[in-house]
Amino acid sequence: MEQAVEHQRLRMLHGIIDIRVGSVGQFRHPRTSSRSNICNVECVYAMVIADDVCGVNDWRHSLSRPALAALRGTRILDLLASFPERRFTLTEVARATGVNPASCLAILGELVQRGHLCRHISRKTYWLGPALIAAGTAATIANPIVARARTVAERLRGELGLPTLLSTRVGDEIVCVFSLPDDAGRTAGLRAGERVPLVPPVGASFMAWVAPDEVEAWIALRPDDGAGPVVRQLRETLALTRTRGFHVTLRRPEAEDIASILARAASGDLAPDFYRQVVAFVATLDVEASQPDMLDADAMYDTQLIASPIIDPETSGIYNLCLGGFPGPLAGTEIARLGQRLTASCVEIMKH
Repeated sequence: MEQAVEHQRLRMLHGIIDIRVGSVGQFRHPRTSSRSNICNVECVYAMVIADDVCGVNDWRHSLSRPALAALRGTRILDLLASFPERRFTLTEVARATGVNPASCLAILGELVQRGHLCRHISRKTYWLGPALIAAGTAATIANPIVARARTVAERLRGELGLPTLLSTRVGDEIVCVFSLPDDAGRTAGLRAGERVPLVPPVGASFMAWVAPDEVEAWIALRPDDGAGPVVRQLRETLALTRTRGFHVTLRRPEAEDIASILARAASGDLAPDFYRQVVAFVATLDVEASQPDMLDADAMYDTQLIASPIIDPETSGIYNLCLGGFPGPLAGTEIARLGQRLTASCVEIMKH
């Protein structure tokens, strides 16, 4: 039964097989360290999924319930990583994370003791500590696919003059791994460390490449998940993303975006409640308007983000390499050109 599900998942990826790579590349198999010739996108994804079928990632289904203290500690670190310029009081941290003040104080003290956080002597505020800088450097070494993605993202930024970012799916959230602004300081939408909820239509660029049961769980997160047209539109959006090999997010002209909400929260007193604001905002997004069904060559589209997937062959983890920060609307032909360029870059990263 599990193999049948994975084979179905593999068939879902056939939509991007048309994006061919001009020359045969080399792909190192994570389990055998042997090299295999590949010549298209499907081969990269096929090797990743083959490991799932063989049970390499079965550990994910047998994880025990996380220890409460560890869960609370990670919530605190995630909060402060989302707002690196801010310094939080104990009250603010407790309110934002839902941890009672007494437990929160104990955890903060331990994190300070270990160098993961710093504490102001007189103001008694907290922020990220130097130990996390060392951990981040080590994490980049431990995850070479991220280092390769950064090299490619820097090259794309130089060639296209556009900001780039890399994000990944972590549980029910999207986390920005790194963000490279353009020369004018514009970003592609998020900064490193920022998190947004994986609630439809947000996350379609990730969910297009996962198993059907995960897609259904994602769709069910919509407040209006029982509405047939909404469900149908979400599934069509995922199919369209698989066919194109990249996902296009259009900007809503009448409303602010998630990046604006995060920036507003960081500059004021709203940071402790920012996540609830983001969740409420995502629930209002129009599913139908999130991605154009057709890209008319001469039509202009107010584009917010173009994203293409990178799948880590060692973990089956999904990353998105993204272009954004566009100075104005894009023609359909330009969106197609940028999307194909981005997808080819992601294939290059996975072929290494």
